[in-house]
Amino acid sequence: MYTTDEMDSIDTILGAKKRSNEPPEMRIIRDFIHKEFQETCRVSVSQRSIAIMVDNGAIANMVQMRLHEIREACATEKKLYVRIGTIS
Repeated sequence: MYTTDEMDSIDTILGAKKRSNEPPEMRIIRDFIHKEFQETCRVSVSQRSIAIMVDNGAIANMVQMRLHEIREACATEKKLYVRIGTIS
């Protein structure tokens, strides 16, 4: 049987997988960094703080200057930290 419908790629299927146990702040921050800077980041959330890890100092500086926007988007009072490190 031949069909002309486009098939989903593996990236689409795996990327659509929901992470039900992660806090909503993680998704909001990842989406913000990707949308504004076209970069990836790692986010870790604890009771009192949120750490955002990016690849280089230039991105870290730009993220640092926009932390107030990130805090408003997350609707959180937690302390936000920006760290520089390797994203794997």
